[in-house]
Parts: sequence; structure tokens; C-alpha cells
Amino acid sequence: MGSRWWKPGEIEALKRLWPDGSRQELDEALPNRKQHMRAMMAVRLGLKRKRHHRRVHLLFGKLREIREQKKIKRETVARRAGFGLNTLCDWETGKHMPGCLGLFSWIEALGLELKIEQRRTENDKRLHMNRAALIDRIEELEELLGVFIRVPDAIGLTQHERMVLGMIVKRKGVVSREAIFIGVYGARPEIDQPDMKIVDVVLCKIRKGLEPYGIKIETAWGIGYYMTEEMRAKTERLLAESSMQKAA
Repeated sequence: MGSRWWKPGEIEALKRLWPDGSRQELDEALPNRKQHMRAMMAVRLGLKRKRHHRRVHLLFGKLREIREQKKIKRETVARRAGFGLNTLCDWETGKHMPGCLGLFSWIEALGLELKIEQRRTENDKRLHMNRAALIDRIEELEELLGVFIRVPDAIGLTQHERMVLGMIVKRKGVVSREAIFIGVYGARPEIDQPDMKIVDVVLCKIRKGLEPYGIKIETAWGIGYYMTEEMRAKTERLLAESSMQKAA
């Protein structure tokens, strides 16, 4: 939308509040302008938001120091752990916090051994002994929900790309772009969420990875994405073979 559609009072309010105003203040001053509209106009006006110092957890800061001491690139750590480079950057800077599985993968990717402190009580000892079983169970539940699936390393999918592929494979019918976006990025604060077009970029990368295996993801224009029964069966066989190889 061009600047001619904005009233002078709205532009003045944006100039005044965009640098360091809160989301609530922007909503009150510009109730008819959505967040992406404000961001687009701010770019055109050359406005920038002030960066606030984020408090990084001591553990995450220590992991970053270890990576720098070992002179390991972020790209290398992200590739070893199986998640995206942007995800690792968010964790190291304190923008987002990793879950248990992500933290374990991060530690192992740095070549560190995770030592669990032994508790005095028998109950705590049992909990620590069952850690590996608990992780396996979480992965099983995520697989059933289509949130996490095991894919061959040769495909080279990131954590977010595996999530999207899982949603398409596990759910019959068309999966809307909105559902994919919410499933992958919905937990982030709205101001930190990427543009909806990121879904198309992710699908492009998934299709490129599946192409050598003869697997296609169809597009329902204006709605979302889906797999035919033949492609779904082919994908499930590929994933089953991958799981058997990893188990062996």
C-alpha cells in the first residue's frame, strides 16, 4: 500500500512510536494498520526500531564461548545438529530458547559429553536413567503428530523443513499455508514472525530434496499443499527404510 493511502496523522504517529514504542501503543495509535503494513511503511520512511539488549542464559552463552574457542563455524554446528543456521543464531543471542532435544543436539554437535549430576534419592536416579527412553518416546509422539519425522541425511532437510514434510505426509488432504505457518512459527511473538512467503521457500527446498527420489508435493492454488496417495505411500516407504537403517 502506497503512502498516499496513509493519513498525515498516521504517518506522524508511526514516526513517533516506531523506534521504541510498545506494540500496545502502536495498536492504539494505528488501529486500522496491521503489523506488516506498519513495518512496510517504516521501511519506506527509513525508520528503524531500537535494538534492546537481550539477556542470554548463562548456559547458552557458555556454549557460544566454547564454539568460538574451538573455532567451529555456526554453519558446521547447525549441520551436525540437524537444525537451521537461523535457529542456532536465535539461541546464541537469546532471542529464543531451545527445547530439551534441541539443547542435547547442540551440546553433542560441539563434541561435548553431557554429564548428568547424580541425585541422592532413588527416584531422581531412576529419572536420569530413563532420560534416553523419554527422548525416544517424545520423538515417537512427535512422529505420530507429524511434528517430527526421520528422513535420510542425504535429503538434507532442516528441523523446520522436516516438520512441514511431516504435516503433509501425516495429514490426508490439503494442508493450508496458514496451518503450516502456525505449526512452525506460531510459537514466536508476532513481531518476530517471518513473512507468510517463508512457507513457499520451505516447500521449494523440500521439493528439491525429494526430487531425486521421484516424490512430488502438489499445490492446491490459493489453498495449500498435498500429496497424492501414491506419493504419500512412496514417502512413507522412504522414511521407514531410513528409520530401519538408523536403528541398525
